[in-house]
Amino acid sequence: EWLINTNWMSPTKSHCEWYGVTCSPDGEKTLKLELVANGVAGQLPDEFFEIKPLQTLDLNDNDIRGAIPPLIKEFRDLQVLRLSYNRLTSVPDEIEQLKNLVMVHLHSNRLEGAADKITLVDPPEGMELPEHRFISDCGDPQDVSDPFTCLECDMCCNSLEECQEPHRRKYTAAEATGILVVGVFAAICAAWLVVRFLVSKKILKE
Repeated sequence: EWLINTNWMSPTKSHCEWYGVTCSPDGEKTLKLELVANGVAGQLPDEFFEIKPLQTLDLNDNDIRGAIPPLIKEFRDLQVLRLSYNRLTSVPDEIEQLKNLVMVHLHSNRLEGAADKITLVDPPEGMELPEHRFISDCGDPQDVSDPFTCLECDMCCNSLEECQEPHRRKYTAAEATGILVVGVFAAICAAWLVVRFLVSKKILKE
């Protein structure tokens, strides 16, 4: 059971008075849902995604299990998503419909698959965020059958709860020059083939 569930589902209380819920001053918009280390367990019910529009969803350090539900797409205004330190197993494709994300923390779960559907945007001016905005279980080792991958993450954690910045290969000056030369040569060859094709086509017409 939840450690604190003050006013939740009370027929006499506005949802803005539920523990962990923050609404706009006029009560018209639900801005935040923060239930950090509150004993939230099991899978998230569909009704959970009716609390919107949310800008922040923070369920860090609970016991939430299974796949992140596809209904996550309903939080179209979401900017901050923290689901770290749970027992989540996968990220749905529908998460790509969240176009306003500026921070995603998914580490210390049991994720499999990939985070290639998640894209972060620049945060609004003045918004304070931690140094690492995109963290997941993309470190090594992992104790799952299909290790999680995240090419855009700026921090990867492993099954030992060790986290480090992902290793991205850095090219030497010589390697970079070689790559550039190859690219230019390929472009010249392509242009030559196009010219040759056009010339031969013109000759045939004549």
